[in-house]
Amino acid sequence: MIQEILVALSGHHSVLFLDRDTSDTDASLVNPDIKDLATSEIALLQVVGQIALYHRLLKKQLNVIVSSHPSLICRAVAASLLHTHLRRFQDHILALESRILTEDAAVVGAYRNVPLSVLVTEVNPWQRLLRWYWSITTFIQPNRSDHAADTASQKLADAASLINRLRREAETGFEDVESAAIELSRVAERAWLKLASTWLLYGRLPQHGAADLFIGIDTGQDGQSRDSHFVDPQKLPCFVEEHTAASILFIGRTLSQLHASQTADHHAYRLQEETPDLSSAHLEILSSLAYPIASNALNRAIAQIRKSLSQNLLQLLLPAEEVTLILDVLRQFFLLGRGEFAVLLIEEAGRTAKDKKKILAQESSDLVSNLRNMNVRDGDLFETSSKVWRSLMNLSNNEDDDDFLDRARRIIRLEVASDKRDPYQKVDLNQSNPASKFEDVLFPAVKTHLTMTIQQPIDLFLSPDDLKSYSSMQNYLLSLRKAQLQLSSLWRHSTARRDPSRHSSSQSLASDPSLRKLWATCSSALFLLSELLAYFEGEIITLAWARFTEWTRHPSSSSPRDPETLAIAHRYLVKLLLHAVLLDDAALTTELRALIAHADALVLLFDRLVAVSGTEAGAQSMYLDLDRARKRADAAMKAVVRRLRALDRDRAPETTQAEMNEVPDMPREGWIPASTGVHRLLMKLDFGRVDDDEESV
Repeated sequence: MIQEILVALSGHHSVLFLDRDTSDTDASLVNPDIKDLATSEIALLQVVGQIALYHRLLKKQLNVIVSSHPSLICRAVAASLLHTHLRRFQDHILALESRILTEDAAVVGAYRNVPLSVLVTEVNPWQRLLRWYWSITTFIQPNRSDHAADTASQKLADAASLINRLRREAETGFEDVESAAIELSRVAERAWLKLASTWLLYGRLPQHGAADLFIGIDTGQDGQSRDSHFVDPQKLPCFVEEHTAASILFIGRTLSQLHASQTADHHAYRLQEETPDLSSAHLEILSSLAYPIASNALNRAIAQIRKSLSQNLLQLLLPAEEVTLILDVLRQFFLLGRGEFAVLLIEEAGRTAKDKKKILAQESSDLVSNLRNMNVRDGDLFETSSKVWRSLMNLSNNEDDDDFLDRARRIIRLEVASDKRDPYQKVDLNQSNPASKFEDVLFPAVKTHLTMTIQQPIDLFLSPDDLKSYSSMQNYLLSLRKAQLQLSSLWRHSTARRDPSRHSSSQSLASDPSLRKLWATCSSALFLLSELLAYFEGEIITLAWARFTEWTRHPSSSSPRDPETLAIAHRYLVKLLLHAVLLDDAALTTELRALIAHADALVLLFDRLVAVSGTEAGAQSMYLDLDRARKRADAAMKAVVRRLRALDRDRAPETTQAEMNEVPDMPREGWIPASTGVHRLLMKLDFGRVDDDEESV
């Protein structure tokens, strides 16, 4: 019997126990064909059978994982379990057998009898550890025999989930389990860092095991790689913080672009000379990490590598002049720093829409149907933007400005959004994305936005999400500017305001009380829009941008402006601007969008009224429509002011301090001085008598 027990404990089949392929140790494992066994002996043999079963199943399942699991890190952990941890148990069994053969008094009793209870005492401490080994093994790859009917439980573990599981298991409180979990964590994290070092040192993903890393490759709908990488948060190990993952992504992308530029860049010789030395230095930094990896230690190592790249190579890849140029483009054209660009774009878009309406009017007299059928194509947008750029070139006075405009023209484009809106269908003003309410500002039936081509190496600091935010702010500011221009155009109708003799309805236009209210409402709305634009563009954006550019152009000697630091600071600036111009407040943007729509309708009705020549019945009907539009605009204007008052009372500043901790020597306060708060805007509106409680007169 002793021989059969030792055979079973060594991981082989024995006649003492039933053959099982599952880990159901609650069932009886002792062979019922063996007679004359006492109840106590059966209980002791059951313990031995459980240990033997775990050993046999572990060997079988671990061999399957080592040979077929898609994750290299999971295979490394399985190999360690198989060849190191189970080997220790096997050595313990061999040592026990040797002690029996040498008749060790601690094991062998009188008359060379080996008590079964002594054998169980020798191997029982391994039961909990083997059971834990089995739980880790089935976590990596479930045993098919255990879950034959449960297909949902057949999911294979990935590297991150295994590393995180081992970290948690090290805190269970059992000393043997803690020691085994820490040892396996070292194996898993060492394998992970070896895979990550290929990305960190050479800027490329490993040929085998890339799926174990959190670096994903962006593919389009056609499944083709876009040479763009991103962080997959589902694959982040617990010791890698989000900002560290972003730094790792940045380092690899930077090195990839550095290697790609060696064949075409005029700094290729210097790059080829310095890159091997840097790789060796960075490898030493990674090799100094202790296992299990501490988050703080990894953060410091990645920061050192990032700083080393910045000091040695990144200034060649992304010169400060290039960064300054792109920032100027964003400021001048997306944040409307160049006011004539906004005016020209609105005017040219208006002409394009007017031409489309004329063509459709020749085919049908149904105005509603014509607007719904208006189709603005990419070619129309290209022609519109081309006219805008030509006009800007004509206004330019120096060669430097011509070069700047030419560069901006080549990278900026006006695009049609994917969906088309019915201009006579009610706009959903309660959309979850406030910025999308202003995409149809240029054309009544088509959503458009301004965008820019992000080429390497600009994508190191300017992300697609940043560009979307700029496009949203551009549509937002452009909507306000267009409404302002439309209301201003009413004062050009001098015949309606000052020369009664030139209009058949002149007496009514000049003296009717409803029209006096109309002019008062238009004046108040124009004042409100003008003050909003002055607040957003003249105070918020100008002051914040000046502080940001001052920080970028005057780095300290201890903290150069590497692209990742610049990207973090720029991302902070974009979030701050979105918050400061109130674009992230759904209630205010809803009221502003309504005010813009009502102002547009008001201007349209007034133009039609001025165009009426002698049809008194038609004019009277238009008076009524115009008065209703005036009341709607007045109500919308008051709603905007009420919301501004609520914001001044309740709005808290955007909290982005955590992500700014990675930006050296950046001023945490003062990007937008406190003196530019919403209360200053409200003071100006109160002074201009834009009141939400009284009727406009």
